[in-house]
Amino acid sequence: MTAKFAFLGLCGFFAAAPALAEVTVAQRDTTLAVWQSAFDDWAPTLTCGATMTASDEFVRKIWQDSKDEALAAMQAAGWPEIDLADLRAKADADALRLPPDTLFADVLSYCAAHPDWSKKASQMRFLPLATEVRKALSGATP
Repeated sequence: MTAKFAFLGLCGFFAAAPALAEVTVAQRDTTLAVWQSAFDDWAPTLTCGATMTASDEFVRKIWQDSKDEALAAMQAAGWPEIDLADLRAKADADALRLPPDTLFADVLSYCAAHPDWSKKASQMRFLPLATEVRKALSGATP
């Protein structure tokens, strides 16, 4: 009889699990603010780094790993898949760059307005996206 109650208890737990995995409004707002900060932080590096093949590959790899880890944390926390898909599109490296038809002179001006992009990349001084997303999802202040 005890096994029957244990089984029913487990069924109840698993049935309730999706409800337990919902992201709160505060977690959502904080997490999206973290992503916006990451976009602002990474856009100059992804744009200006694209002017050289080696730096482009380097920064794309770091950004890809960082965003994938953050998205995985969000998925594990129960973030809606439709919102994750939208965020994946917005977080695409090419979406964060200046448009491809931007004149090179304008790209150079943009990079001159963000002179620390190269130093940040070489020193790996980027917003720790996955860490900050996990903090936001746990309710801690990022």
